[in-house]
Formats: sequence, structure tokens, C-alpha cells
Amino acid sequence: MSNPPQNLDNNFNSAPDQTLNLDRLAAGLSQDMIIKVREKAEKEAEEKQKKDRKSPEEAEKIRRALIDRRTETLERLVTKALGVLQEQGVYAMMLFLFSRTSDEKEVAPLIRAQLFQALKELPAFEGLPNLPQAGDDAQKALKFYVDDVLGDLDDLLLVRELYEQTLIYARYSAKAAKTAKAAASAAASSASAADLRASGG
Repeated sequence: MSNPPQNLDNNFNSAPDQTLNLDRLAAGLSQDMIIKVREKAEKEAEEKQKKDRKSPEEAEKIRRALIDRRTETLERLVTKALGVLQEQGVYAMMLFLFSRTSDEKEVAPLIRAQLFQALKELPAFEGLPNLPQAGDDAQKALKFYVDDVLGDLDDLLLVRELYEQTLIYARYSAKAAKTAKAAASAAASSASAADLRASGG
């Protein structure tokens, strides 16, 4: 006789008698990456508006441009990080994310923060006092990976699988955000052209 099915609650945190839904966790973390990138870009645009005292129309153009640039950077960076993860592993990917410069340096901390958050959701790392936090430096975070993630093969493989799925979803979420913007822009251009034709211009 087979065992009864476990209670599948789909909460990120799972009790010992529940199954952790990694797919849902990865989807949530990837969406949070997109949201954090957008929030950071909007905050930067707001600061630039205050500093430069641009008109509302100019400020909106700057805001859109910053969001677009950060979203493209996110897509590019998660694609690279995913490649490093798949080819060299979890530790190499974290090294890679700590070594970014220029535009990628602005987005990498947002990716790392969500990957650190993922660890908090896994039962093996729940309640550990040395879990990396969003503002931690490379040395502290990388020490955690050496001491607590790489030491157990089962935990390492679970983290790798979760990180891979999260980065894949983040990549496609960023791509979808760009596609939605392009579609909206095309619709606006079509409407403007139709208005111009209708007015005889």
C-alpha cells in the first residue's frame, strides 16, 4: 500500500510534512527582481528630476529610459549569471555577481538579494544566523556559500536547481517587460499615424 500524498500547501516556507514548491518560489523571486529593478530606476529618475529640475514631460522620458536600461541590464546579467551557474556552479556564479562593473554593478545587488532570499525559504538553511543579507560584502556572503552550501551535496544541488529556475524566470520576465513596452510603443505610434491620417496631415 502506498503512502498518502503529502499536504501540498504551496507556501514558500514549508513545515516538515509539506512539500516546498520550488517552481512557485522561483517565479516569485524572479518577479521580485523585476519589481526591485523598476523601483530602483524610478527612484533614480526621481532623484535626477529633483536635481536637474526637468519638466514633467522630460522627467517622464528620463524615467522610462532608466527603467528600459535597467530592465535590459537585468536581462543581460541574469543570462550571463545563468551561463556561469550552469557551466561552473553556484560559487562561481556568486563570484561573478560580486565582480560586476558599470551598469551591471547597479543591478547585480538586486539579483543577489533575491538569491539570498531564496536560501531563507529552504529548510536546510532556515534560521541560520549567518545567512547572507542584501547589503553584505562579498567576503561574508562567499564564506557562507563555502561553509554552508557547498558542504552538503544535496543542499548544493537544491540551491543550484532553485537558482537556475529563478534566473530563467527572471530572464524571461525581463524579456516580456521589454516586449510589452515595445508593443505599447507600436500601438501608440499606430494610433498617432491614424490620427494624423484622419486629420488630413
